[in-house]
Order: sequence, then C-alpha cells, then structure tokens
Amino acid sequence: MTNPDSIVGLISGRSMSTLAANSIVQLFHEEPRFGISWLLGIGLYVPHNRFVVAENFMLSNRSWLLFVDSDIVFQPNDVRALYAQANGQPGVYGSVYASEDGNFACGMFDEDDEGTYRPLGALPDRPVRGVVGMGLTLIHRDVFTVTGASSFKPYGKSISEDVAFCSRARDAGFTPWIVPASQPGHFKSLVLYSDGRKVSPVTGGELK
Repeated sequence: MTNPDSIVGLISGRSMSTLAANSIVQLFHEEPRFGISWLLGIGLYVPHNRFVVAENFMLSNRSWLLFVDSDIVFQPNDVRALYAQANGQPGVYGSVYASEDGNFACGMFDEDDEGTYRPLGALPDRPVRGVVGMGLTLIHRDVFTVTGASSFKPYGKSISEDVAFCSRARDAGFTPWIVPASQPGHFKSLVLYSDGRKVSPVTGGELK
C-alpha cells in the first residue's frame, strides 16, 4: 500500500454539492496516497479559507496539498493527471475548467499589467505555464515554504486570491502549470466543462 503523501484541502464558501462530495469520496476510495485525510476551510471569505488550509497543511507531514473547491466535480483521473505532470517535482499544477462567463479559469500572465492575466482562448494541446484557478490544484509544500500560507492574500479588491497566489509562486520560481489532461466540471446551476458541455446536476445528462 502506498504511504500517504498527500492531503485534500476542501474549500467551501457556503455549501457543497452532492456531486462534488461524491467526487471526493471516489478519490479517497481509489487513491491510497490521501489516506482519507482532509482539511476544511469554510466561510464566506475564500482567501482566508485557503490560508487556514495551507497553514494547517504545513503542520502536517504530507508533501502535497490538493485544493478542491466545493463546486468542482471531478474524476480520480483528473487528479492523477496533475500528479503525472508533477512527476515528483515541487510546484503548482492546476486543472482546466470553465468559469461562469464561459472563459477558462486559467490563462497567461499579462506582462503589461502586473497581477492580471489573459484567459486562454482555446484549450492547449499540452501543458503550459501560466495562471491557474485553485478549484482543483496540486501544490507541493516547498512552494508554501518559500511563499508562506499568506500568499493567497488578494492584490486589493480587483485581483483574486488565485491570481495573487500564482503571481507570488512565479516570483518564487514555481510558475504554475496548466494541465489540460485534467478537466473537471464547475458546478453552478449547471455543471460546466471546459469543452463547452453543460450537464444537468439532477439527471447527469448533457444539455443543449
């Protein structure tokens, strides 16, 4: 049996969908590397939730933290793709998923406007470095050793904690990887996928 080297950091602003909960249950069932271990960051202020989880993770003996937002619906293979890209190398490895406005929740740093990014215009055919959303993201403890758990503090009111973290990780030498082989769903009123699919959370069927 694999010795547990990872822990799930569950982030919830208010509540959690049944679909997302089932994703975590299935992950724990199939992946012994987690040892059914998880940390919870819950509250209305998401950056603080991430800080609490990261800080408690650093008190553990685990090497990897898998952030999972409570509105992300995924399969174990989405997580395995992140570990495959990491290949044991410390860093930040993020999934590709759709945001409510139809854009990808990841993209390239905007070198002309520090702290911002340009969403991907199309799904890349291979992993690229850039900005990742924290919805389903794998982070090695070495990143937090350098940046600190407070690296999720937003830049003012307009730059989210995701982008702020990615910027600080890049400055520390850990520019995040966008991993297109990992494509979870984003649960809002529908489950949104990066390939444009919209799935009913009730029937599981695809909607036109």
